[in-house]
Order: sequence, then structure tokens, then C-alpha cells
Amino acid sequence: MICDMGPTVVFDKSFLQTLTVDESVWFDHHFVGVITPLFFVETLADLEKERIRPGRTPEDEVRIIAEKVPEMNSVPHIHHVTLCHGELLGFEVPFQGRPVLSGGVRTTAGDKKGIVYGVSPESEALERWRREEYREVERRFAKAWREALGASKRDAGAAFVDRYRDAAAECTTREQLHAVARSIVREAGTSAAERMGFVIDILGLRGDGDEIFERFLRCGAPAMAVYAPYTAHVVEVELFFRFATQRGIIAKERASNWVDIAYLNYLPTCHVLVSTDRLHRDNARLFLRDYQTFVWGEDLKADLRMIDELHKKLPQAVRDRGLMSFAPRPPTEGEFLTSHLWDLAMRPSWRTPRPVNLSEDAQKKMIESMKTMKKRAEAQTEPAPIFTTEEADAITVDRRVKMRKGSWTQLPPEMLGPDT
Repeated sequence: MICDMGPTVVFDKSFLQTLTVDESVWFDHHFVGVITPLFFVETLADLEKERIRPGRTPEDEVRIIAEKVPEMNSVPHIHHVTLCHGELLGFEVPFQGRPVLSGGVRTTAGDKKGIVYGVSPESEALERWRREEYREVERRFAKAWREALGASKRDAGAAFVDRYRDAAAECTTREQLHAVARSIVREAGTSAAERMGFVIDILGLRGDGDEIFERFLRCGAPAMAVYAPYTAHVVEVELFFRFATQRGIIAKERASNWVDIAYLNYLPTCHVLVSTDRLHRDNARLFLRDYQTFVWGEDLKADLRMIDELHKKLPQAVRDRGLMSFAPRPPTEGEFLTSHLWDLAMRPSWRTPRPVNLSEDAQKKMIESMKTMKKRAEAQTEPAPIFTTEEADAITVDRRVKMRKGSWTQLPPEMLGPDT
């Protein structure tokens, strides 16, 4: 799976803005960057900002951010509402730090099963943004997003939240408010209609509300945490935020808080959340599982700078061979935060990897099998075969990657082609 390439990391715009281009190269190289829909709309919203950094236009700002977005190992994540929708209709959502992609085509080559992902629309958009090319629909979307950020309250599900107002009023800490929110998603049997109605309301799923509710009742109206664990997480974040703004622990008046809290919806599908946002620093820890950690963005930036400086001491001839040739993994000597995060997510065995020696013939067969899968996926007209991600023998993701980025050669010279 993709997670073997490094820990999966959800990042926000605030972190990426702190990085230099060279630091962003190492972030991309050693981590699987989970690009949430929130990141895209938050970045695009800069197009409609009236005030930007001195000497920069809004278009400059978006281009600079887009230039630093991971491209080698990144994955655009499916929207959290789409995940909840599927889960409430019976589809399982994976946890344990595994991001969820959309658009994959299942196919076969001989007795091998594969999933092929083409170049994502998000990647296409980023490439245009790097050239400062913005479609009119994106500008309209940016304006609508800025207007949405100005809203200071939410009405969906307000009556349900009011039922717990007294319980929240007794809380004086964020930990206590979180405990109230968690207890609600673990309730079973009582007030089943109100609980599921709240979930449908806040997720905007009224169109399929009857089907979702009927399935819920057929299953005995269990606790949301048991019935739909990912959805329960999203609801838990929402309830906590509602309670925290009511109590003044989180400022209700700051419009960006409504966006920032939503990044926590993606926690179950990553190993690390990195941010320089104080709301994330103060609240993310409440929702972390044992395989996850929060990292303050300035700390990871400093570590990436040290890695960058370490490898810039290598001869230019070595560096020109590409990052994978001389730094396939983080440093194993010295104290590096990146290496520590690999220890937490990948287990320390990554430090002494076992060599995988494929014969030249085996390598050719593997490459030909993957090429065949891609061709069949592109031409496939019959219904796709049914199998899970775990049952796939291969997963391929098309990418557009620059040969050089900043000071670094990202790909070996022999891989130079028209799309690199």
C-alpha cells in the first residue's frame, strides 16, 4: 500500500506557506502528503482576498503555494462527507492512517488484479495554478468560498445540540467538552431518530435521508461509534466544536475557525497532522488515536531544513542522480524529527530494510503487467471486476512530476520524458 512510502500526513495551508521550495521537496520525498479538499478551497479562496502580502497579487500567492504542494507522493483525499455518505449506506471506511482516493479503475492482467488511478483533476488544477491560469468557474468558486467563510453560525442540527446545552454548560475545559461529545456518539437505543436526523442534517444528506435512516433502524439503531465509526468521528468533531464555541473556549466570531476545525475530520486516515494553526495545536490531541501524532509546523520545517542542508553537502554528481538514489529514506544517524515520525508510523524496522532483489526478467514482467493494466483500465467498457483494495496485486497512480524542483533533481535522468 501507499503508506509504505512513508507516514501519511494531513497538512494545512499554514504549514505549506512556511516552507521554502527546497524544504517542500523533502517533505514530499519522505511523507505521503494527504491533500484534503479543504486545502484546495482554502488556497483557491486567496484569489478573492483584498489584502495579500506586500508586493504580491492574489494570483502570486496561489502560484507560490501551488509550487510547494507535494507531487511525487501526494494523494488527493476524497471529501469527508462523501466518505460518511458511503459508510451510512454500508461501505466500510478504512482507518489506521490510510488515505482514501477516488476515481480508481479496477482491472486485471492475467491472474493479477490492479487498481489504476489516472492524473487527478486536483493535480491538473495545481499545474494550472502554478502557471497562474485560473478558470472562471474557479474564480466564482473562490468568491463563494470567501462568502461562506464569513458566516458566523450554523443552523443545521441546532435543536439537537440544544438538548445537551446544560451538560456542556457544566464544562470548564476542552477535555470535558470532548467527553460530552464522545458520549453522544456512543449512545445507543435512546433518541435514535434525533441522533440520525442530526447526522443527516449536518452532512447535508437529506436526499438519501430515508434510505440512510431505514438502514440504521434495520440494524437496531446502535451507537454511531459502532455503526459507522468514521461518521461518528466527524460528528464528534462537530459536536465538540459547537460546544466549545458556545462556552467561548473557541472563538465563534473568527470565521476561519469553522474551516480549520474541519481538518480534524481527516485524522482517521493519516498518521500525522502538521499545522501552524493554534486551533489544531490546542484541540487535535483530543481526537488522536494511538498510531497518530500532531506536529507543530515550525518544528517539522526546522527538521526539513536540516535534512536539506545535510544532503547539500553531497557532491553535485551524486545529487544529480535523483533523491531516491542517495536518500531513499530519512537519515538513520542523528536526531531528526522526520526519522522519529517514521519510527512511529512505520516501526523501526525501516532503518534496516531487507533488500528485495528482483531479477531483470522479473522486473520486466512486473512493468509489463502494470502497463497492461493501465491500457485495459483506459479502454475498459465492460463492468469492472469486484475486489477490495487489500486484494489488489498492484495499485498505480499517474502523476505529473517535475524533473527538477528547487535545488533538487527529483527523478533519475533516465526517467526524463515529456511529462516530467
